[in-house]
Amino acid sequence: MSYQFNRWIITLGAQVRSLYENMHDKDPEIVKKEAEASETELQQLYVYAKQHQINLIKYYHSFVDIEKYLLLINEYLHCKQENQ
Repeated sequence: MSYQFNRWIITLGAQVRSLYENMHDKDPEIVKKEAEASETELQQLYVYAKQHQINLIKYYHSFVDIEKYLLLINEYLHCKQENQ
């Protein structure tokens, strides 16, 4: 279970970071959809951790990075929307 959870966090983290690094080259609507899907998956991770009583302290930095990149992506999308 722990291995699967670790892989899930690593995969989501890489996915979100890649989206952040490449968001300027993508259509904002695609970025929005991918960010929403990542946010949903992040919530699923939290639910999974709660259901399986996983201590999230050791995953703190991974979760913070994911949350940070999602926040930056949402700020970018908000700015793009205001400039239209």
